[in-house]
Amino acid sequence: DGLYGAWLRAGAALSFRTQPVGLMVGIFRCREVERRLVPDEVVHRGPAPVELATLPLGSYVALVNRAGVTLRVPFLVERDSPVELTLVWPNAALLRSGFAFVAGGEFLTGGDTDLAEPLKLIALPSFSIAMHPVTCLEYHEFLADLDVRDRKASERRQPRIVDGGPLVWGPDGERLIGRFSPHRPVTGVTLEDARAFCDWRAARDGVRYRLPSTLEWEKALRGVDGRRFPWGHRFEPAWCRDDHDVLHEVGHFSEDVSPWGVHDLATGVMEWTSTPVEPGAEQMIVRGQSAAAPLHLAPGTASLVRHRGARSPFVGFRLVIDG
Repeated sequence: DGLYGAWLRAGAALSFRTQPVGLMVGIFRCREVERRLVPDEVVHRGPAPVELATLPLGSYVALVNRAGVTLRVPFLVERDSPVELTLVWPNAALLRSGFAFVAGGEFLTGGDTDLAEPLKLIALPSFSIAMHPVTCLEYHEFLADLDVRDRKASERRQPRIVDGGPLVWGPDGERLIGRFSPHRPVTGVTLEDARAFCDWRAARDGVRYRLPSTLEWEKALRGVDGRRFPWGHRFEPAWCRDDHDVLHEVGHFSEDVSPWGVHDLATGVMEWTSTPVEPGAEQMIVRGQSAAAPLHLAPGTASLVRHRGARSPFVGFRLVIDG
């Protein structure tokens, strides 16, 4: 023990600032409770700026409140690495209901053990991402509006099991992925269908929507500490599966919530991203995991590749708002 033990336990200082200054900040240390990293140890409460001389190693979450709105800012304390964070309060568009704000800054990405890939730090600007994938009800509203203006286009955008195949919202789809619910994620759409929905919703709401990049999607799931699952570092099958291999309504698995407050990233559906495998390629990166079709064990690090025109009853999408 002695000096070496003290060095192993040593943490780092924290400087946390807000713009505007004086916002109320709560600092919580995460501890593992039954495989979940739970922010339940209060370290500090008070107005920003926050200056703490030393924090123990580990994962933390800052809760920042302004006028009844609370934002989450996860951060990681590593040995001898002072943490300096500034939260610039986002504009109203980024605080839209149903979206989780993801603060700009570095996060740990990579670490796919199957590829012997190392973790690395990458910085992203701020954005907001939908707490849930787009649902069948939301997509139906899009189709209904499109049908009034262009019936053929509406028919082309119908969710199908495969391109030119039977409808997902029909008996074949029900046999494959379970009984239809308007509140489950929409699937069976192409990349262009998803982008068309973004454009339609943007025009309706007056907000710039788009699909997330693969790195934005990954940060939304992992926070900043390199975890492989939304809830922490370790797999727990009971939080991802039940006795029915079907698509569930959004929010069905209550443990599937990321440090930012994003749901269904490990249990909902696989999701289109805006990232091609290489510039100009027709093959796109698909992220996520579905309880109805678990294809890998680490949704935080693994990805799939699909042609932009392909359809699948297990692939849907969610929206992002630019910072």
